[in-house]
Formats: sequence, structure tokens, C-alpha cells
Amino acid sequence: MQKSIFAPMNNPVININFNKFLDPVFTGWIMAQEKYKDWTPLSTPEVLKKVENYKELWSKYNEKILNGLVDITGLKFSRNYFDIHIVTGNPRPFSSPIVMKSTYDDISFINTLTHELVHCLFMDNKKELGSVTIYEHENKTTSTHVMVHAILKSIYLDVLNEPERLEKNILESSNSNLGYKEAWQVVEKVGYKKILDKLKKSPSQ
Repeated sequence: MQKSIFAPMNNPVININFNKFLDPVFTGWIMAQEKYKDWTPLSTPEVLKKVENYKELWSKYNEKILNGLVDITGLKFSRNYFDIHIVTGNPRPFSSPIVMKSTYDDISFINTLTHELVHCLFMDNKKELGSVTIYEHENKTTSTHVMVHAILKSIYLDVLNEPERLEKNILESSNSNLGYKEAWQVVEKVGYKKILDKLKKSPSQ
């Protein structure tokens, strides 16, 4: 299968592929959980079709988003390559390594991959997201994601000019118990530009 490789300017290569080795691990774990007993996984051909769609989608946004992340944050990626591992199911995407499920709709896939790349950008610069936020909360995930969401809002509005992405992200976060809803509430109250200004003025910049 042809690899999905995108490398604009000096930004990292993004390689999106189905991971046949990780897939049974995730699928087996999910099916062993009582709360997912009604989950019906896609067939492998269906997953591969979704992966091809993900590749095509990302190719349309790759350069704008990666350049936008660098411009917005003033940070640069130190890694020159990211594998995006797609598996049939994954209850929660994560960034080290990036593992994502196969059932996102088009908007949510781009939103979620951009979210995970924000985490990667900060890891590359050895910066703690919580240390450059203007909000502290007993839920560390909430504190961390104030900055993540401020960056995402700037991507959606200032870079892509697609406000529907923001609306969908906020709506989906309203059903999360991870602290994402509260983080969005802070961004909307304080203002994403003020939060990003805090990032660029942080001592380690």
C-alpha cells in the first residue's frame, strides 16, 4: 500500500497508515470491556478504506495546519517524521505515539489529528502545556487543554477560516468527562488571543 507522506517546507513528514500489529491489541482490549460489549468493529477492508480517506483529507490541510501551528505558537517541531497509527477502535486518541481510531467523520479526524500534533509540538520543545496557561485547575487535563484549545481555535478561525470546526469541537467536548468542556469554557471566557499572547511571552520562548 502506498504510504501517506506530506512534508511541507521544514515541517515534519506525516505518515498515516493502518497499524496491523497494534490493531488486535486495541480491538481485543475494547472487546474485553463490559462497557463496550455492544461495540461492532469495522471490517479490515472498511478500515483500510477509511485510512485512504484520512490520507486524502489530510493532504488538503497538511501545509496550512503545520505552518499555522508554528506561526501561532512561535515553536518548531524537532522531529522530522510522525507516524499516525490508525486502528479499528481506540476509546481515546493519544500523542506518544499518535494512535487514532478508524471511525471519525471528516471534520473530527482533522480536528483530532491537529489536537495531537499540538501535544507533539510542545513535547518537541520540552514545554509543559500547563506551565504556560493562564488557568490552573485541580483537573490537570483541564489546565493543559486551555492552551491546546486556544491554539485549535486560532487554527480553525485564523488559519482555515472554518468556524464549523470550532462549533463541532466544542459540542463534542461537552460530552467529555476529561475536562475538555471546562477548558473550552475558559478559552471562551478569557479569549484565545490573550491566552496565546501568554504563550509567546513565556520565559522559555
